[in-house]
Amino acid sequence: LTRDRLLVEAEEEERMYPPEPPRQPEPPAIPSPCPEKNELDLDGAELDFLRCLLSGGDWQAALHRSGKMASVTAESINEKLFDRFGDTVLLFDGDTPEPVEDYVEELKEIITP
Repeated sequence: LTRDRLLVEAEEEERMYPPEPPRQPEPPAIPSPCPEKNELDLDGAELDFLRCLLSGGDWQAALHRSGKMASVTAESINEKLFDRFGDTVLLFDGDTPEPVEDYVEELKEIITP
């Protein structure tokens, strides 16, 4: 009798609280397109993005490869380079990021592979 009651209670509990489906594994992180270390402490995605901006390349494709947003990437670059330049090096008005003209040549010298 006790066993039957326990089985019924377990079945009712399972109906009320079904087991969670197995979790899907996280997709692997997209490797950075340019993993080399640099004196600016920029990661590969930031370097790729900055190189594209400075060379007139497809910066949107660089962002797509990294999976990052333009505003986040531009802000991260500005934060990492602020100590060196004492200023913002990328302007971002919400549509198109643009390097500050005063720093273009120095940036090109620094990030040229």
